[in-house]
Amino acid sequence: MYTTARSTRNAQRVFAYGLGKTDPLSRADNAVTYSIRLHNGVGFSAGHAFGEKAASFASNSSDFALVSYVDGRWNVRAAYQHSDGVDLGAATTQLGALVGAAHLASATVKVNSAIVGAVYDLGSVKLHGTYGDTRVGNGGAVAIRSYMAGVTVSAGPGTICASWNRNDIRDVRAGVSDQYGLDYTYPLSKRTYLYAAAGYTKNGDDVRLNTARNGLSGREVETGIRHTF
Repeated sequence: MYTTARSTRNAQRVFAYGLGKTDPLSRADNAVTYSIRLHNGVGFSAGHAFGEKAASFASNSSDFALVSYVDGRWNVRAAYQHSDGVDLGAATTQLGALVGAAHLASATVKVNSAIVGAVYDLGSVKLHGTYGDTRVGNGGAVAIRSYMAGVTVSAGPGTICASWNRNDIRDVRAGVSDQYGLDYTYPLSKRTYLYAAAGYTKNGDDVRLNTARNGLSGREVETGIRHTF
C-alpha cells in the first residue's frame, strides 16, 4: 500500500528528489494502518510498515501519520514519516557521497520526512501546492527542502495540469533542481485514462535530477494508459 504521505499526491517527487535514485519512501508494503474521519471534515491516519529483511522486521520499516481537512473548496493534508534502515546506495553514489561514509557503514540510513499539501477547488480550476522537508542520514547529515505549485484546468472531458517543482539540497552549494511539467489526461472510464506529459528539468552544478551527470538539464516526454484498482 502507499503511505499516508503519498496521499498528498506526487510525494515521491518531494521525498529524496534529485539524488539519483527513485524515492525509497513512495511505497510501503506489509503495512498496518488505522484511519478515522470525523464529521467536521478532519481525518487522521497512522500506521506501521514492517521491514522485509530476513530476521529483522525493524530494518527498512516505517512509521507514518497523516492529518487531513476536507471541507468545501479546501483539501489540506499534513504527514510525517520516519523510516529505519533505508538502503540508499553505496558511498560511490551521489547520495552516498553526500551522507558520508560514516553514515553508510551498513549501506542504510534513517530518513525523516514531513510534508504539507493543499488543493483549492474553484470548479473548473484547481490550485495546488506542497512543501516538504526531509532529513537523510543516521545523524541527520543531509537536509532537503522541496516545493511544488501548480494548477489543474478542465479541458473538455479531460484535464490539463501545469506544475513547478523545486528540490533544494541544503548541504550542497549548487544543490537546487527546478522542474517544469505539463500534462493532459483523458478519462476512458472512472478507473482508466490516457495521459501525455512533458517536462523540463534544470539542475544546479552539484545535482542530477533526471539526468546522468551533475549540472545537466533534462527533457522528458511520455504518453500511455493507466488503470487504477
